[in-house]
Amino acid sequence: MSADDGLARLLRREETISDLLAFLTQHDPQPLPGLLGLPPGTYEVARERPLGSAARVDLLVLDAEGQPAAVLEIRAGATESGHQRARLEAWAPTSGLPLERLFFVTLARVEAPRGWTSLALGDVFAAWESSPEAGWLAQRIGDELKLWQTQADGRLGELSGWFAPDLLLQRLATELDQRLAAVPATETRRTVAGSTSGGQPQLIAWLRPAGYDGQIWASVELRAQGRAEAGGQPWSLRPCVDATAGPAPTDQILTEVHQSSLHLREHLSFDAVAAHLQVQGRADLAHHLQPGQYGGDLDTFDAAAVTRWYELALGGRRPRLHPFFFHDRGRRMGTQFRLAVHDLDRTDLGDLITIVLQHLSDGLHT
Repeated sequence: MSADDGLARLLRREETISDLLAFLTQHDPQPLPGLLGLPPGTYEVARERPLGSAARVDLLVLDAEGQPAAVLEIRAGATESGHQRARLEAWAPTSGLPLERLFFVTLARVEAPRGWTSLALGDVFAAWESSPEAGWLAQRIGDELKLWQTQADGRLGELSGWFAPDLLLQRLATELDQRLAAVPATETRRTVAGSTSGGQPQLIAWLRPAGYDGQIWASVELRAQGRAEAGGQPWSLRPCVDATAGPAPTDQILTEVHQSSLHLREHLSFDAVAAHLQVQGRADLAHHLQPGQYGGDLDTFDAAAVTRWYELALGGRRPRLHPFFFHDRGRRMGTQFRLAVHDLDRTDLGDLITIVLQHLSDGLHT
């Protein structure tokens, strides 16, 4: 294994990314004030410092008196933790730390949570590239991050960097927010790019007719079925009905999701999605789709089995498997297709998700 392979392995975890940044600061603290806009002075970085009810913070910057000067939360693949962020926001005023000294560090410079300051991971490590003491390491890290950047702009079949799929999805989320906001007579939510509980890169986007009443959204989830050499592995596309933005699950929400998914079952079918892509001039995208588990074959729809599942769910048993749809605790229901991505790029994925979402939103409107 080469030294570059070893460094690439270190960059596979957010914890070791934070360790590397702390290591650079220990060897040369001079770039830190300029990077974070801090007053001139002497600073050091503490890793995983407990902050009372704020739990542990990835990187805590301390001034010469040992007082908090900044906080850096590193998010490479995982979605931000709303609970952790809220605790840090509550803790900051008690420590005399302005909210703008809370830094949200991601692969791409994404929109930071309100009150936070956004930083791109590449820009953070680039601050040390000219350091006499630590420049050699910062440059090597920068080369790996630039490789991810290049791959995120190319074909998905070329993805090999560990967090390159996450970077691609983060960029795609920003682009989808702009595209979906421009779809006439609809409303959208902020697209989310992050990781599943199993660490798989994932993106979820939403759309529905403007003024639509209730908790229901048309939704599409895109997920890589793995991470190492992600471009060579299958991805999945899940068109679905979604009520995850609403309150805690209730029988009313379960009923609304189930009835809406039944109403949309023809729109959610593989044949309908493929046909709509062809109508929209993207038959090439339809050729990249294949039915997977819960593939939406209407010939297999068993109305009696679906009714039995719903009655059991209302009775509190919440059966794990649905006879036709995949589901997430009854708050999301839909179909699932395999997506061969080798020859696709980020623009193709944006077209695919936008077209499918419009197709589902039109179905909600009828």
